Amino acid sequence: MIFCPGCGTANREGSRFCNECGMRLVQEASLPCPRCGTLNPPGTAHCQKCGLGLARAGDQEAAQPAQPAPAASQPEEASDAALRDEGLPPWLDAAESAGDEELRREALEDLASLEGEAPVDRLRTGGWSPEAIPIEPIVGVPYRAYERLPLPPTPEQEQAAQLFAAVAAQAVQAEPRQVPEPKPQVGLGAGPRRVLNLALLLALLVPILWPLAPLQVAPPVPAAVVDAVGAIDALPPGVPVLVAFDYGPALAGDLQPVAEAYLQQLIGHGLRVLAVSTQPEGAPLADMAIDRVLAAHPEARYGQSVVNLGYVAGDEAAVRALSMNVPSAAPADYRTGAPSTTARALEGVGGAHELPLIVVVARDLPALRRWIEQTATPYGTPLVAGLPAVAGLAAEPYRASGQLRGVVAGVAGAAAYQGVQSGRSQAPRGLAALRLGAWVLAAAVVAANLWALAGWMRKRGAA
Repeated sequence: MIFCPGCGTANREGSRFCNECGMRLVQEASLPCPRCGTLNPPGTAHCQKCGLGLARAGDQEAAQPAQPAPAASQPEEASDAALRDEGLPPWLDAAESAGDEELRREALEDLASLEGEAPVDRLRTGGWSPEAIPIEPIVGVPYRAYERLPLPPTPEQEQAAQLFAAVAAQAVQAEPRQVPEPKPQVGLGAGPRRVLNLALLLALLVPILWPLAPLQVAPPVPAAVVDAVGAIDALPPGVPVLVAFDYGPALAGDLQPVAEAYLQQLIGHGLRVLAVSTQPEGAPLADMAIDRVLAAHPEARYGQSVVNLGYVAGDEAAVRALSMNVPSAAPADYRTGAPSTTARALEGVGGAHELPLIVVVARDLPALRRWIEQTATPYGTPLVAGLPAVAGLAAEPYRASGQLRGVVAGVAGAAAYQGVQSGRSQAPRGLAALRLGAWVLAAAVVAANLWALAGWMRKRGAA
C-alpha cells in the first residue's frame, strides 16, 4: 500500500496519483516528520505541513545517542538553535543559515524539480512557489487622494462672497441706536369706552328686569321644532324616554335652555326620564336641569319620574352599550350612588333601542351622529335632537331622511319650542335681551365707522 502524503489515503501498489485528492504519489518510502507525523516525499528538505527541516532533524536523531549530555551553561543556546531550525519556511530558513551551503543546494534542487509543474501541483507537493506574494514592508506609502481640478467660481458664489466681505467689513455697533417710538393710534378714549360698556349692560338687563312688548314678539317656529313637539306628544304617559346630555359648560348657555325645554315637556306629559351623558361634564349639567324642572313640577319625584344615570365612558362604545342594555352600561345612580335598578323610573327598561324615543342634546353634529349610527339607523329607534344654533342646519339632511324626528337649535329654537308647547306667542326674556344687545352692538359699530370716516375726510380736506 502507498499512503498519500497529502490526505493519508491508502492507495494500491503501483498507483501514481491519490484516489482521494489526486496528489502525485511517491513510489519510494516516504519520509515521516518527527514533529507532526506527516509523510513527505523522499529527498524533501522540509516538512510540507509544519516546515521542520527533515534532513537536520534526521541527523540530530541519528547522532543523539552519541552526543554527550549538554553542559549546564548551554541550555539557552541549544533551545535557541532548536527554535531557529524548526517551523520556519524555506526562504526564512535559508536566510537564517546563509552560510550553510548544503541546505542552500538542497533548496535549489527542490525548486528545479518543480519548474515543470503547475502552481496547483506545487502547492500539493508542498513546495514554495516563487510566484508567492512578496512580504509587504512594515511602513507603507500613505494613500493620497486625487487632487481636485481647480474650477472657476460661479456668479452666485462670487456674489455671496462679496456680500460676506461687505458684512464683515462693517463696523460693529457697540451702542444701541435710537429708534423713534411709533405714534399711538387714535382710538376711543376712556369716556366713550365706558359709555359703550354701559349701553351694552343696560341693553342686556332692561329686557330681563322690565319686559318690553316690542321685544317679546316670538320668532317664526321652524318645522323641525314642531316635529319635535309632536314626537313627544304622541307618546303615551308612563313610558321611559332616554335623554342624553352630550355637551359641556362651554355650550351650556346655548344648549341648557334646549335641554330644560325637553325635560319640561317630558315630565309634564307624565313620561319617565332616564338622563345619561357620554361626556364627563354632562352629568352635573343634567343634574342642574333636573332640579330646575322638578321645582316647576311638584308632583314629580326624583327616582320615580326622572333618574340621572351619570357619565358612561367610551363615546361610540358607550352608545353601543346603552343601546344593548341601559342598566348594565349605567349600573349606579349619579345622585344617590344606589344601584340604578332600584329606581322605579328604570323598571322594565332593557336596551335603549327598545325605547319609544331618545332625546339627544349634543355639542356638535359628530356627537349626534354616533347616536344616529348606533340606534336610529340599525334599529329604527325614534330620535329627536338638540344642537347649538350654528349646527342646526347641518342636521336637516338627517331629518329629511327620517333618521331624526325633530331638531331644536339654540336659544331661539328653545324659545320657539316653549311657544309651541304652551301655545303662547311671546318670546322669553332671555331672547329679548339678546335681541336688544345685538341691536345696541350693531348701532355702536355703525357709529364708530361713521366717526372714523368723518375724521378721514377732515384730514383729506386739510391736506
